[in-house]
Amino acid sequence: MSLKSLLEDHLINKQLLMFFLVGLLVTFNVYAECVEGYCVNGKGIYTWVSGNVYEGDFLKDNRSGKGKYTWADGDVYEGDFLKGEQTGKGKYTWVNGDIYNGDWLKNERTGKGIYIWVSGNVYEGDFLKGLENGKGQLTLADGEVYEGDFLKGERTGKGKLTWGKNSDWSGDVYEGDFLKDERTGKGIYTWANGKINEGYWLDGQFVETFAEREKKEKVRIAKEEKVRLAKQKTEKIHIAIEEKERDRSDKIFIDGVLDKNTDWICKQAV
Repeated sequence: MSLKSLLEDHLINKQLLMFFLVGLLVTFNVYAECVEGYCVNGKGIYTWVSGNVYEGDFLKDNRSGKGKYTWADGDVYEGDFLKGEQTGKGKYTWVNGDIYNGDWLKNERTGKGIYIWVSGNVYEGDFLKGLENGKGQLTLADGEVYEGDFLKGERTGKGKLTWGKNSDWSGDVYEGDFLKDERTGKGIYTWANGKINEGYWLDGQFVETFAEREKKEKVRIAKEEKVRLAKQKTEKIHIAIEEKERDRSDKIFIDGVLDKNTDWICKQAV
């Protein structure tokens, strides 16, 4: 192939590449475009064909700084952005009326914040990857209040639960251990009339008092000690038997050696 042919092929390939890139840019602009301002470094409005809209600060062609992102379905986030993600302080309002206001990290609720449900329930405290996680307070619309530990969106750890005035257990208080939203572990339940249940709980049900558990524990320890002593005694008997057998074997061996020596001496004397 001649040098001329190689140059012509190279030129054709270069033109095809340029047409491809232009087509790609045109296609991209059909789906998303900066409709106002400077959407590279500055303030602007960016829209998508889906109906989503971002209005705010840009840095190096990314949403960075203060801004407002509105989804086509009606959800709205207003607050801090970093490298195109919701990171910093921000408020998210769902189309159903739920609201979260607080810390964000890479598009997830992480840090301190307050979540308000349209039903009237409110959670204020720690979040991790979109879930209640750490220390917090959950107040239900009926007045019920839980304050304490959360793990992956559930009441787990140490906490205090106070029933609301509209509840059948109005005025009752439980303080102690929780596991997966249930009273499980050690806890104290105080009725509104002053009665108190102190002890162990499982799946929200009272199991036994501390005294009952302590009594069972003492019985268990006593049984284990009895078994240990019996085993120790048996081992001592086995050791004594083994020592007796060993002494007997040693005596037989020594007697045998002596008998052989005596016979040899007698034969030599003869």
